[in-house]
Amino acid sequence: MAKYLSIIDSAGRATIEEQDDTAVWFSHAMKNGGADVSILLRGDAVNYAVLNQDAKGLRFGARAVKGPDMVRDIKAVIAKKIPLYAVADDLAERGIPASQVIPGIEQIPRAAIRKGHNVYVFCYEGATALGYAGQKQHPNTVHGASLEEEDHPNPKEWVKALLTSAAEKQVKLVWCNCGLCVDERGVENQIEGVCRGSPADAWKYCEASDGVLLIGTE
Repeated sequence: MAKYLSIIDSAGRATIEEQDDTAVWFSHAMKNGGADVSILLRGDAVNYAVLNQDAKGLRFGARAVKGPDMVRDIKAVIAKKIPLYAVADDLAERGIPASQVIPGIEQIPRAAIRKGHNVYVFCYEGATALGYAGQKQHPNTVHGASLEEEDHPNPKEWVKALLTSAAEKQVKLVWCNCGLCVDERGVENQIEGVCRGSPADAWKYCEASDGVLLIGTE
């Protein structure tokens, strides 16, 4: 039987008209029909993974509009035993901590590391700043929150956690940046464990792998 991976990268698609996300609904319908299907949330679609979200409250004049219940729909997907993944970097960029992710969603590449796979990550364009050592937390004066209260996430901590997890499980995690992209952005000062390479290295990683996930820039 063929396997299908449904990659969803935009959120709120037809959710007012249909009261659900059509891509999530269609993947669920394929599973009901017997298909071997998985779902990957990336980009803004990782917001579907947020626990306790609530889309109620939209009105047109006196008429209330029934919004989507994505928590219900995502939990239904998980209950149906449909493998559901979210890109960890996209969660981090949007300030979504692990504690606010619906249980049952696996994060990439963390999901692969847990299963004992060796993982090669090649970052280019803005993704090269994920491991930048100069990232700092900050207070939120608009919300009246101190630095500690705001606890703003820094993606470099996510990268560190993945590298530590790989070392503990004795699997290989290569986190490599495109050197040209690094130089363009002035983010040479990277955390320990991040290496510098070129597009030729990305090709070598692809050639050495039995599976490749390409996440394009926008």
